[in-house]
Amino acid sequence: MTSDGGAERRDVPRSGYGDGGCEGGGVTMRKRLSVGVFIVALFGLIGGAFLYLDSAFSKFGECRILHLTSTPSPDGSKSVITFRKECGATVPDSTHASIASTGASLSPAAPPPFFSVRGNQNVVAAWSGEHAVRIGLIPGGDTFYKRERSVGDIKIEYE
Repeated sequence: MTSDGGAERRDVPRSGYGDGGCEGGGVTMRKRLSVGVFIVALFGLIGGAFLYLDSAFSKFGECRILHLTSTPSPDGSKSVITFRKECGATVPDSTHASIASTGASLSPAAPPPFFSVRGNQNVVAAWSGEHAVRIGLIPGGDTFYKRERSVGDIKIEYE
């Protein structure tokens, strides 16, 4: 009994307090830390997935231009440039030929192609003089998109 008449209170460790409660409090802190690490990792994975998908979808529909050959004219001022356009699974590949100044960079828009055929064709170009070009296909194409007979003062013959 205490001096005020009440029962004596024993110092009994309580959960989460004192020496006996350290283990209980430690488990709670470990759980909080584990949940926090899990949430940070989850946000990291979601952010990484978002960046990957954003990168993948930004390239969707983009076409690649592959330079195949360049055949210079007899005087070396112009070249017949052959290239392939690859746009992915939804659009069939196509092969093109353009005439440009020798050394000009290849872009999808300039110079415009005078010849376009569906598929991956081997286009053989040969100059017959300063103002004449012969074009042959190996194997022969089946679907022609463009097949012009001249480009400026240059005549185009197809074999």
